[in-house]
Amino acid sequence: MIRLILFFCGLSISLFSVAGKSFSVKVTVLSYDGMPLKNISVKTQMGGKIVGNVTDLNGICLLVTDQKSFSVSASDESENYTSTSVYIQLKKAQNTNVRIVMYPGEKLNVERIKLDDLNYGIVDSTVSNPCNDSVFVEAQFPEGRAGLMKFLTENIRYPQVSVENGDMGKVYLSFIVELDGNLSHITVVRGVTKELDQEAKRVFLTTPKWIPATCNGTSVRSKYTIPINFNLQ
Repeated sequence: MIRLILFFCGLSISLFSVAGKSFSVKVTVLSYDGMPLKNISVKTQMGGKIVGNVTDLNGICLLVTDQKSFSVSASDESENYTSTSVYIQLKKAQNTNVRIVMYPGEKLNVERIKLDDLNYGIVDSTVSNPCNDSVFVEAQFPEGRAGLMKFLTENIRYPQVSVENGDMGKVYLSFIVELDGNLSHITVVRGVTKELDQEAKRVFLTTPKWIPATCNGTSVRSKYTIPINFNLQ
């Protein structure tokens, strides 16, 4: 069982006071892999009013608020990335930097699988057991199961909204280990929530190359299914 810690994000926020009561908030929105995201809607609530802006080509926009405690949310109207938010509490004469990851949304995952089909070929039932004799060796993480557990523990970040909601459970992922060790067709077989499902997918997009399965000593494509346990206790 893996105990996971809070994730931190891809919204880089630099804050400084203006005229003693107003705060200028510079927001840089990044994807989970560190790329700036343009045309992302960034909003905060000031009293009963919503203050918002849209990021530029560098993933940057500016907000002004008169509150020291507030939430900033980032959303993608194109639905390539899931919405996310961060709570900010300013301290006197102190700049604050916060990061929020924007995870790939379902639309982006569908496009990624289409690209995998072009690069590696369409997945079919034969890849789950590509060897019909007893000389089949299953694909594995470079440092084995213990190495995979260590990688997941160090790299999975619990989404803040999932922490607040107390969401827990096992996300079952399926993917193909290609001949070169890359992972493709990463799919949720059985999920828990949108946020936990997306985090499970995200971390497997960042794994080092696996050792591919072999049949009679020859590398073959193979299907791999694994549960990722999210536990707040």
